[in-house]
Amino acid sequence: MVCLQTIREEHLMKEHNPFIQSSPASLMRRRRRMVPFRVHWSHGRRGIARHELLAVMLIVVLLGALLGPVVLRVREQARLATCTHNLRQIGLALHDYHNAHSYLPVAAQWRGDVLRTMMLNEVKQIDLVTYQNWAQLLLPHLGRNDVAAQFDASQPVMADANQQARLTAISEFSCPTDHFQRTDNPYSFQPSEDRDPIAEMARGNYAINGGTHNHRFVPESAAQPRFDGLRLIAEESTRRFEVIGTGIAGINRAFSFNDFRNGQATLVAVEEVRAGIHPLDPRGVWALGQIGGSITWAHGISSDDCGPNNQWDRADDLLGCGRLHEVVGSETLTEERMPCVHYVDRNDQATARSLHDNGVNVLFLDGTVRFVNDRVDRALWHVMHSRESPADALEDRFAERLGPHQPPADALLLRNQGQCFFDNSR
Repeated sequence: MVCLQTIREEHLMKEHNPFIQSSPASLMRRRRRMVPFRVHWSHGRRGIARHELLAVMLIVVLLGALLGPVVLRVREQARLATCTHNLRQIGLALHDYHNAHSYLPVAAQWRGDVLRTMMLNEVKQIDLVTYQNWAQLLLPHLGRNDVAAQFDASQPVMADANQQARLTAISEFSCPTDHFQRTDNPYSFQPSEDRDPIAEMARGNYAINGGTHNHRFVPESAAQPRFDGLRLIAEESTRRFEVIGTGIAGINRAFSFNDFRNGQATLVAVEEVRAGIHPLDPRGVWALGQIGGSITWAHGISSDDCGPNNQWDRADDLLGCGRLHEVVGSETLTEERMPCVHYVDRNDQATARSLHDNGVNVLFLDGTVRFVNDRVDRALWHVMHSRESPADALEDRFAERLGPHQPPADALLLRNQGQCFFDNSR
């Protein structure tokens, strides 16, 4: 009995333990007893209903609509901060330059060595007369000796020797808000319609304050008073040429802090400009010492281009603007908020511009950067760009007055008379 019980227990252990070797007969018996495994799908489980999917999609759309503007504002604030930082760095560089030389840089150096005429302001061959500008002179003081060393100051900026340097995009002179500030949108100087462009230059977004004076050279008289007019020096014997406005720098003329009656806290040094919307548009070119390229000029109350982002179709007198109207169309210039006079074919006046909402960033000579509203009081805009303005006349609530200003009731009449006491912020 004991032997039979032991054999039966060993047989059961072999059947139920896979690690104990079993005989073929026992394996066959086990397979017969195995119950096949069946998968039972539950018909009670279902997917997402259509109305649930629509609800989820609606929530996503609503969140996008709510968060989209917030994200855009945050991005613009970051871009605005970059522009402000760049202007502050330029302000430090201006003071560093003044400490080194006892005067500020000139707005631009023009030379007429190869021309007979001394009226360089009327010359359309700007490739022959335009040499260094304030931005090039500040490069060492901005830590950009690498680019400064590439310029040959003895040759015009558009000479072949300066090609690599003038095509270099300088982050310190660029505002990321301006989407026309791109390497594929350089300024291409075209001497005439029947000639191909002969030089390209990188874009920029900052211009030195040349002044808000009247841009005309008509001698002052009782019949035609020209307050805050230009001074022009053109001496044939010495080949001396200077154009002096009311700002902090002139053409071939440099100033020191002691030359300014206006205080540093209320005198504009550098302000924003927009990059041209087409390669033929000469505005916003950091190394180009021309009005509109890197100089604001004649945009005060005695001109038709006063105030930031002026939208009158007679604003900004620029070389090649007629051609620009033909190529891109007058409607496009209006839509892009970049008007210029189609019948004036020389660089005569240009105002501050930006793609920020409702205004421009402005660097004052003391290093302060302020945002000036497009609807700022035009009289205030005029005098804060003049080195001759009495400082005490501007100190009262100065920062507060840089905001929007209510235009006079007869604004349309004044506009038709060619004056600029009107709201031009469309």
